[in-house]
Amino acid sequence: MSPQIKPLVSHEELLESLFPDLETRPTVRWLAEMRRRRKIPFVKIGGRIVRYDMEAVRDSIAANFTVAAK
Repeated sequence: MSPQIKPLVSHEELLESLFPDLETRPTVRWLAEMRRRRKIPFVKIGGRIVRYDMEAVRDSIAANFTVAAK
């Protein structure tokens, strides 16, 4: 059996899937800043194509941005 390949998604698809409500959805600029700060994982293909593994990004957001209760 071959291992299951996880699909890579574009920044629009990632934001739409992770944040379905348009009113509270972060911008593509926010996503680029998180990528620049290395807060979320990404795959760079060639010189300009950037794609994301949705599950890895979801896990990273939970790890980096969850505030624990007191």
